[in-house]
Amino acid sequence: MRRVQLVLTLSDGRRVAVDPDESGGAQFPRKIQSYTSVSFNYAVPEAFASAGIERAELAGTGFYTRYSTIMASRLFNATIRRPR
Repeated sequence: MRRVQLVLTLSDGRRVAVDPDESGGAQFPRKIQSYTSVSFNYAVPEAFASAGIERAELAGTGFYTRYSTIMASRLFNATIRRPR
């Protein structure tokens, strides 16, 4: 991931972008492996919250490198919890 932003549409029609809180560990660029997850925290400024938020979207940029079929299968199978 090169960048992840929270894009807010306010009641007055303005669109504003909020970057993740870096104190929560959001550093970019960031490598995220297949079949894993990451969390990002956003501190929405009071001025935006008080203006009224109509819509929130998550916008991400970056690229991915395709895994071979064998590698993807191994990663996928390692993350599935099978009942015993």
